Amino acid sequence: MNSSAAPVSIVLPTFNRARYAVAALDSLLAQTLPAARIIVVNDGCSDETGEVMRAYGARIEYIEKPNGGKCSAINAALARATDEYLWVFDDDDIACPDALQRHVDALERQRDAGFTISGSYRCHNAADGMTLEVVRPQPVRPFADDDHLLELLLSSYIAGPSTMIRRELVDRVGPYREDLARVDDFEMALRLSLVTRPTRLADARPTYYRRWHLGLRGWAGQRFDYAQSVERSRREERLVLRDMREQLTLPHYLPRAAWGQTLDTAAERRARMRRWVVALQKGMWDEAQDELAQLRDLELTRGEMSALEIVWACRAFSDLNTLTDMQAHPAELASLGRALADARLAGLKHAALRQSIYHLRTALEERDWHRLRLTAGFARRALLPALLGRGGNSAP
Repeated sequence: MNSSAAPVSIVLPTFNRARYAVAALDSLLAQTLPAARIIVVNDGCSDETGEVMRAYGARIEYIEKPNGGKCSAINAALARATDEYLWVFDDDDIACPDALQRHVDALERQRDAGFTISGSYRCHNAADGMTLEVVRPQPVRPFADDDHLLELLLSSYIAGPSTMIRRELVDRVGPYREDLARVDDFEMALRLSLVTRPTRLADARPTYYRRWHLGLRGWAGQRFDYAQSVERSRREERLVLRDMREQLTLPHYLPRAAWGQTLDTAAERRARMRRWVVALQKGMWDEAQDELAQLRDLELTRGEMSALEIVWACRAFSDLNTLTDMQAHPAELASLGRALADARLAGLKHAALRQSIYHLRTALEERDWHRLRLTAGFARRALLPALLGRGGNSAP
């Protein structure tokens, strides 16, 4: 341990990505503020990872284990990761030189925050397969600090390298979930968010370069390629949210200050609307229908929704992956249209119309025919029947 270093344990799990892992490790060793320790976990690699990592000598702590997946590799390192802060870094990304300093500064400044959140640069590989070409910065979406849990549920804004955690909190909420291959960081952030809050960095610049590349993900027996990543992520998010149904109670969908309060009718309406947005966006059709049934009884007209609530409701239809899922579930999409035809859900129908107009305008401006087809399919099967009042109690 470097006595002049920051009290940070960096964990770098890796599986058969020797070239990428070397680049990631070199960026961690080159930080303007060094970490107390860097723990590299060889998760049963069959390439030259062992040879190249052993060449780093005492500059790193090196662990070899049988292949079990990224989370099993992280958990294997936790006994050695004894410093005040934990930073889990992906083996195919590159840290900005001052990233560690900025994460530590944020946690030192906000002592009541349990973890940091930061953005990334989205990058593709150049022709040599190694050099990163920046496509665009991806900052953390702006949201009210008190609404961070709902934003996490909707946008999954946490990725491993984008956050540093107070190590004691991992002991409190438990280790990483080893059956997940895509949303392990999202699931950990949900558990952390129930006991603490995040803090942003003082400087909004991204902290790392996120490499988007082809190739297999996962571990032995659970390998999948890049094209399957979105579908795998959505499936795992649904699994996590259903498993956490009892922990994520209705008040958790409201700003943090309301979590311990008894909900009156207006607060219950807002909370159920937000839980419906999450369920629909994630493709949890049964749960979304259950919330709509509750909202019909509570009545969610436009007059019951603030401008901000309408913005939140629009998020149910904002993700193109959600619209893609909807096209694959025509019966559920038609059922949604019938439900939105009910005058008691006029606020949600307004949000669906507003978001569809946005998609249509954007598709035409950007000549995005894929977005146009998805929007047209949603309009034909759900939005038009809702606007025409075909189904449910559609009395004006």
